[in-house]
Amino acid sequence: MYRILLRSFILIFFSLLLINCSAESSKPIIVATSFPAASIIKELTGNNIEVKILVPAGASPHTYAPKPSDIKLSASAVAFFSIADNLDGWSKGIKTHKHFDLISFLPDSMKLYYNEDQNHNDEAISHTHNSLDPHFWFDPLAVKSLLNPLSDSLRALLPQYSETIKNNTNLFAKRLDLINKEVSELTRGLLNKPLFLQHPSFLYFAKRYRLDYLGSIEETPGKEPGPKYIANIVKKINESGASAIFTEPQLNKKVAEVIADESGVLIYELDPIGGTNSISNYSDLMLYNTKIDERNYSLCP
Repeated sequence: MYRILLRSFILIFFSLLLINCSAESSKPIIVATSFPAASIIKELTGNNIEVKILVPAGASPHTYAPKPSDIKLSASAVAFFSIADNLDGWSKGIKTHKHFDLISFLPDSMKLYYNEDQNHNDEAISHTHNSLDPHFWFDPLAVKSLLNPLSDSLRALLPQYSETIKNNTNLFAKRLDLINKEVSELTRGLLNKPLFLQHPSFLYFAKRYRLDYLGSIEETPGKEPGPKYIANIVKKINESGASAIFTEPQLNKKVAEVIADESGVLIYELDPIGGTNSISNYSDLMLYNTKIDERNYSLCP
């Protein structure tokens, strides 16, 4: 009798497990190139949609090369979201049903462009004068400005979840206002602080919260600058009175360490991509980097 009951329990348990797995796999799939794109889409779709990310945590969307499994997954998705040609343009080589660039939903009034000061005549700099800066997600109000057209596209793709997406869009818009308010308060003491980055990925953040961005170590992600450019950055750091430079976990720190040593400044790390255990949603991404800025600037002389 005991064996019969045990066998019945095991059969019921595995039947329920199979049902749950089947229900999970039946969710529509959206593929996003990287965590910043996925984090925004997930806020709108909620748990009804499976949002898959191609670029793993710790890798750069600029330099990523898709795997065969990425191509297979993307082909089965209802939609594919990249950010912009000069961030994850490699994604245009992947066959998908519907492909969207998130930057295309951003109003022109919210877009930033790399200006002439960031355009150097040093060894193949890819961010040319007036090229669009794709890192818009570090301005919560820029993200808020693209929600309605993005929501409309998602609702057209997934009409069965139209009301949920509409409600989630409204809720996320309100949260973005709160995030902006919190970040504004945290960065109040950083007004006009000199900001040197490993790569120009926080310009939207710098403009919104009024930090003084003065230069980057790598204008082209993954490409080390030449001696002339390094000497120029060291000179700028010394003249600015900056006490720190900020690197990224997705990029090699070797040149940053040389520059920090030569200019006598400290190194701290910002994470423009996220997707780690400590950065699992959009709010985490904003506040994690804000608190690194706020804490380390206040600790520096």
